[in-house]
Parts: sequence; structure tokens; C-alpha cells
Amino acid sequence: MWGKSSKATEQPKIAGTDADDYSTHQEAVPLRWFTGIDWCPLTWISPVYNGEWKPVKQKVGKKKETVGYEVYGDIAGLACVGLADRVLAIESDKEIVWDGAPIVRNDNPASPDYWRAAIPFDGGTCYVYWGRPDQPVDDILLAGINALGPDMKHPAYRGQVLVIFKKYHFGRDRTNVPSTRVLLGRAPQEAVTGMGGVSQDKGANPVRSVVELLTHDMHGVGLPATAFDAPATLATAAAIDPLVPICPYLERAQPARDVLRDLFPYYAGYLRAEGGLLLPGCNHPPPAAQEAIRLTDLSERPEPSTPTAAITAQEVSVAYRDAARKLKEDAVSETSASGVLSRRTTTAQTLDMPFYVSAALARQFAAEAVAASQAGEQSMTLRLRSARAVWAHTGEPYRVGEFFVLPDFSGVSEASDGYRRRVSRWWITRRVDYYDGKVELVLDRDNTSGLTISPETDGNIEIGKAVPLPIAAARIIDLPPALVEQVVAATGSDGPAIAVLALRPLAKYPPPLDTTTPGVVGYYVWHSDTGASYSSLVQSLSWSARGTLSAAITAGAASVQVTFPADNLDLDRVQSVSADDRLDNQLLAIVGNEVMSVGTVTLQAGGLRTLAVLRGRLGTAAAAAAAGEVVWVVWRDELAALTHAAFTAGATRRFKLQPFGGGQMLELEDAPVLTHTFPVPPAEVLPVIALGAVSAEATVGTPFDVTASVTAAAGNLASVVVVWVRLGAGDALGPEQALQAITCTGALKSACPVNTVASPMAAGRYRVLVRATTDAGTVVTAQSAVVVVEGAAAPEPEIIDFVPVFGCGGRYSQAALTVSCRAVVFGGVVSLNLHMAVRVGAAVNSGYDNTFPIRFEITEDQLPSKYWPVDDATNWAIQPYAPLLIAPCLVANFSDFTDNYVSTVAVEILAANPRKLCVTPVREASNNLRGIKPSHLGESVSGYPSSIRVNVTWPIGVRATRLWGRDVI
Repeated sequence: MWGKSSKATEQPKIAGTDADDYSTHQEAVPLRWFTGIDWCPLTWISPVYNGEWKPVKQKVGKKKETVGYEVYGDIAGLACVGLADRVLAIESDKEIVWDGAPIVRNDNPASPDYWRAAIPFDGGTCYVYWGRPDQPVDDILLAGINALGPDMKHPAYRGQVLVIFKKYHFGRDRTNVPSTRVLLGRAPQEAVTGMGGVSQDKGANPVRSVVELLTHDMHGVGLPATAFDAPATLATAAAIDPLVPICPYLERAQPARDVLRDLFPYYAGYLRAEGGLLLPGCNHPPPAAQEAIRLTDLSERPEPSTPTAAITAQEVSVAYRDAARKLKEDAVSETSASGVLSRRTTTAQTLDMPFYVSAALARQFAAEAVAASQAGEQSMTLRLRSARAVWAHTGEPYRVGEFFVLPDFSGVSEASDGYRRRVSRWWITRRVDYYDGKVELVLDRDNTSGLTISPETDGNIEIGKAVPLPIAAARIIDLPPALVEQVVAATGSDGPAIAVLALRPLAKYPPPLDTTTPGVVGYYVWHSDTGASYSSLVQSLSWSARGTLSAAITAGAASVQVTFPADNLDLDRVQSVSADDRLDNQLLAIVGNEVMSVGTVTLQAGGLRTLAVLRGRLGTAAAAAAAGEVVWVVWRDELAALTHAAFTAGATRRFKLQPFGGGQMLELEDAPVLTHTFPVPPAEVLPVIALGAVSAEATVGTPFDVTASVTAAAGNLASVVVVWVRLGAGDALGPEQALQAITCTGALKSACPVNTVASPMAAGRYRVLVRATTDAGTVVTAQSAVVVVEGAAAPEPEIIDFVPVFGCGGRYSQAALTVSCRAVVFGGVVSLNLHMAVRVGAAVNSGYDNTFPIRFEITEDQLPSKYWPVDDATNWAIQPYAPLLIAPCLVANFSDFTDNYVSTVAVEILAANPRKLCVTPVREASNNLRGIKPSHLGESVSGYPSSIRVNVTWPIGVRATRLWGRDVI
């Protein structure tokens, strides 16, 4: 389970129950988002690698014995989303294992700490990646995992804080990973206010935190910075900055409006659309220029209602997270002494405000809340002249949702138990403009707290309703030939296959915001015959980058220059790949009908990129292209193959791409139509068979040569078969005898020579047939003239005696061996009788090759190759298998052998110069063939030398097809 290997050990087991305390191995759990400071439980993204068990020795009696093991391992996890700026502490199993001086992010690219912080501690070494948007793939642990294969591949986790532990101490005899948290700091990252800085322990600016959530395209809504009133947003953020720092966090995906509702009460915030721009506002504290309404502004005396009795609380507790106690929940309380005395009772209320991490801020909020709870509800109607119903400092009219600071006629006291409260704030809840030019305002007193959310108004904007725009640039392509073969193998479909290349569009918010955002996730592919109605084909999440050639290219160009417009939302994915990935066609560039494989990508000025490419990939042909030609760049594993029964050669289909994202979808009728005509495959180029001359007469038992050449200009030969056919009545084709069967690979797919022997066994009329089958399954046949076979009275056997070479890895010279062979060809059968004996007292040569399997080696001048029973492709040098013939094989006086009979020989051809037919004694062990080492040869204990005798027989023209694994023992 554990060890120094790249293989993953068993997945760690997590035993905790508190989601805020314990790390997790759950998949698809959203990562934590926060600003300010926060403890982030790690979500493990890898199993444990490189596990180590270090024995713990203890003296038992007079000797030391192992009483346990200290367990270590390497593992990777994710802490949060966003760019972190400080590492403050590390916690393992609820114990602080490191809390040294805070490590602050270094933004100098030349710094060794630019990408990550390295933190050695007693339990290992922790590497914290800051979560930069261009963060590379981790080279400490994940790069090694990625090398194991595509199924193990980890991305760079850009925009996320990645944490790597090396030699992490799990504990004594413990195989589960300790629950781990890191204390991080991060300031809000947004481009609207332009305010920088490092996170503070008290918290972050709430306005900037809201803007980050609204603008971030990874963990937020994804609104562009141009959608905001930047000067007003900056003024609001600057005004609130020193007053109400908070540490907001999210642990799950929520609608943006719900998140804003949770944030606004901390600083009396609001969000409006004014003039087509978003304005994050704040009503705490009141703007310095905001004046009170004067009595001289009124056309009639105000009509305040009598305060109603309210359900009040004399004691308010505020629950918060205390930064001084590892952000554990705590509470502070404030009591209204006057309220207790007047009502002679104490009613308690608890407010949950977890974004506060300061006891002082929580106590202030509790004081303001308890003071506010003592007053009942009150409203007021004011009537003004139209000219007075405007803000004096801006000239803008009073609007619903704004507030006034009223004078003393409100009748509300400003003091409460020693705390000052903004009691003279009244909200405009209604405005009526009359025909006579007078204005009536209905006001409600702010009676909840000095820090409260503004009431619902018509000016508040809905977030998350952006509708995808149509996909303006897309292309339907016929799948490259090499990928079509994969589709056929995977699905069995042999019909046309297509793929979609699409440029990701933006989504657009409706008025009054009327701005765009990159919130589109994927698209649905629809298809139709006539366009009258469409059927759903597939959902796709694959997007491409689209550019144009900045200069013409030739068919032999090794690089292309491409200009990518700024509307490419996926341009960051056009990045360099390794040389191995380029050979594997991982990143593709498609120009016209040619597919190229991209290697390095070099960024030039003005959006220009130079792509180093391999040409004519995946079965396409390299071709010249003019400047301005469209270039699509897509990852191969995202080039999804689409098939359907309606996709037939020559048919024209209509397609629509319907983008979706953010819970919204473009109406299908608004999607443009793409038309595609499936190509008609060209006529197949058939192979040509040239059959050599065959004698018109033959004799039973007398073999004769059969030769032919099969050529295929298209390189599409799949197999060639030669048969000997007996003719029936009227010379109709009858029973067949296979003479040779060749599977065509490599050069044989274009030119396949035939050289075999026919050995008639009975009188009659015959033909030789050669059948060539193409990759498409088409069969081309050539046949000889009729061969008349006459009976023979007494055929004579052909006897060939020769001395083959006996290979033994150089253990003995050939002179130290007695070797002989007799070959007998008779009745269509070849029989070999092979013999080898080591001469008595033969000297062993030094430095011989003991991995060499002993064997008899026969050349063509000794035994003609037409009698050989195997083809050139069946040899151990080409593949780790050997063709097998069952034959008697007697060995004697071999060392380490308990049996004298090795009943099997392996027969192969070594394609050297000259070619050799090799007969190798082998033994079977565990369904594997094992050749015999030269070291087994010599003299036995009794002094008799080793010897081998083999008798092997096969029919002429047979081809050994049984293949077994082989080895040498």
C-alpha cells in the first residue's frame, strides 16, 4: 500500500465531523472564498504518494524491538479560491504546527517565492501556491503524477490556493491524513476601485469584497469592470475603509442576491443601477455633504405618526468569530438599562454576525441594535415644493430608498446607555409628484440599527440574469480520418462523423444595466433536415480559439503566425505543450482541411502568436494557405465526435448551437443556422494482383512454386491469402486448401510479395487463387489457369543433408560441437532431424552471452525458404512471442534439469543477412515459453557431454500461427 513509487496509495480516510475544522476528500465541493483572514480546511485532490513507515524502536528486555511506525506521505490539497497574500499559520489535527512570522506574497517575478511559499515545520514541508491567474503546474508532486498517464493528469489550479505537503507526518501507526487547515489572508482583488494593499487582521473593505464577487469570472458573477461607476465606487470604498472591516466567507454556491443580502447589513450597503452603470453605495456613515431637511423646505407641517409599541429586546447578543481564538465563535452582549427599568423584565435577542472578527465591532453593533430595539415603528409624511425636493449639493431629485437626517422635531432621543446612535435617519419609502408641482414623501424611521440594509427599491438591480448572446463564429468539420477510426472502434458506427468548433460568446444583462459578461458555460447542438424543426443532438462544453493567418504559409512550413482577436474568451488555453504532447497531437490547429499539431506558442505584439507545428496530422494532408485564412485551435480531447443515423454521404444537414450559462439560455430561434454537407467518399483504389506463371501440368506428390506480387497504390492492403482449389463439374470452384495467409502491416500494405509451394496430393483439375482484401473489406481475386494433376507411380523423397550452425551465445566454438541435420521432403511434408553434441573435454569460452537461447540456425542455401513453416514477422526480435511447433525434442546431460525431455520447439525466422530459420528447444512454464541458457550445456556429473536431438515435421505451406510468450531461463 505504501512505498517509494509513483503508484497512489490507498485514499486517506477522514474521521472528522465539523466541516469547518476538518479537511475533506469529497469531489465537486466548492472551495472556500473569503477576504480578510480565515482558516481554510484543505480539500485533498490526490491520494497519498511516496508513503514511508519509519520503525520506532524501544528496548524490550535486553534488545530493541520495533513497537510501531511513524507514518509519512506526500499529498496535495486546495485551500480556497482567489489570490492569497499572506500565510499566517498551519493547523494539523486541531494543533498549530506552524505560526511563525507571516509570509507575505512576493510580486517580483524574479523572486524564487513568486509562485509559492515554502514552509518547513516539524511535521514536514508545506508549499503554498498563492493562486495567481497564470500559476504553473506544481513541479513538486503533481508533475510526477501527471507523467503516469492522462487519467492521472492535474491542471495548474490557477486562481486557487494549492497546498502541497512533502513528507507530511501523519502520526504513530496512522494511515489516514491528519485534518489540516491553513490560516490565510487575502485582500479583495478587483479592478474597479484600484485599491491595493495587503489583507489586515481586522478584516477587509466590505465594498471591495462586494465588487470582487460581482466582477470575478471564476468565483463571482463575472461582470466587467466597465459596468461600474468607478469614481463613485472608489469614493464609497474609501469612505468605509477604516470604519467597518469584515471577514466575509462563502462555503457553498449561492445566488448573488442572497450573498449581497448577507453582506449589506454590515455597512448599510446597497447596489443600484444609475445611468446604465452599477453603483455600490453605503449609507453608513452619512455622506459629509448630505444635509438635513429644513422646516423652510416644507409646504406644510410634517405629520409624524405616534410610535407604535414594538417587540423589544433589552439585551442583544452578537455572535462573531474571534480572531484572537483561531476564529472560533464567540459572543458579546449589550443591555439597555432604561429598557429593563421601564419594562421590569429582560428580553434577549441574538444576532448572528460571523463576518465580524473583532470584539469591539461586534460590541458596537450590539449596542446600536439594543438601542434601536427600544423604539417602536414610526412613519412621517412630508410635503415639499418641487424645487425643494432635490439634494442641494447635487441637484438630483429625492428618490425612494434614500434617507434624511431630520431635525429635532422627530421627537427621538439621541442618547442610549452611553452610546451615540444615528437616530435621526429616515428612509424615503414613497414619493408622489402632484400636478400642482408639489411633492409628497412618505418616510419610515430607521429603527433597526445604525448598520442596516436599505429597503427594497425599484432602483435595486437583479444580478444573474444575463442571457447568452448568439455564437457568432462556429464551424462544422468532418472528423479527421485518424479520429474516425477511433469512433468506429469505440461505437461501431461506420457512418460520417463531425465535430463542432465554436468561439465562446458573451452573455448580456438586460436594461438598465445593458452590459456584457463572460458567463457562457456550454451549448446544445441541434440538427435538422429542412430547418422546419430541430432535434437535440448533444450538449457540449468544448470551446475553441479562432484567429487568422497573418502571413501565407507553404505546405512545408514548420510554424504559422496567427492573429487572435480580443473576443477570444478562451485564448489563455492556447499555450505551449511539451514535445511528447506535440507528437501525440494534444493541441490542434485546423486550417482549411488540414490538422496541425501545436508545440511551442510564442506571444508577439498586437495579439500575434507564432505556433510551432507538425503538419498534416491525423490523416490529413499538409497544404499551402493564404494570409487571412481562418485558424481554429482546440485541444484534441475536446474535439468530440458527433454521429447520427441521419448523417449520410452527400446529405445536407442544418445545425444550430444554443449557448447556455448562469441559469439562462439563448432562445433557439435566435441561434444562427450552420449548414453542412457530408462528403461523398472517393471511389476506392483497388489493389492489383500479378500472378506468376503456374505450370499447366503437375504430378501428385511433386511440389511446385507459386509466386505473385500484390500492389496497392492507396496503401490499403489488409490481407493476402493464397489457396489451392480443386475444381468440380464444369470447372466450378470447389474445396480449398490454404497455402499462405499474410496480414499486411507497414510496407506490406502497399506491396506484398507471395512466395509459397503447392503440393498436389491427389489427381484432378485445380487452380491457384490469390485473394487481396482492402481495409474497407473489398476483396480482389486473381486465379491461375487450370492445373491438371496426374497421378505418380512412385515418387522419390528429396533428401538434404547439411550442417547447421548451433548458436550457444559463444559458450563453445563450432569446432567444439558435433552438429548435423537431415531434411526429408516427401508427400508434401518436410521432416527435420537435428542433432547436436558437445565434444568431450570441450573448452568453455570466457565472456559468453548467457541470455542467448540455444538453437539450431539454418540458412536458405541449406534448406530453401519455400519449405520454411513460418513468415518473417514471426520472430522474437520483432515481437515478444514465438511460433510454436509440437515436436519430440530429447536433451541429455543438461545441468539443473530434472527432466530429459523438452517436448516443444519454437521455430522462428531471424531477418538478418542471411536470413535464418531457427529451431529452439523450449520448456513450458506458467503458460510461457522459456528458452534454455547456454550455461546448461557442458558435461554432467558422470562426465557425459550435453546433447540434443530434435525431430520436427510440418506440411509444406503451413504457417505456424500459435504464439506464446517466451523468456530465457
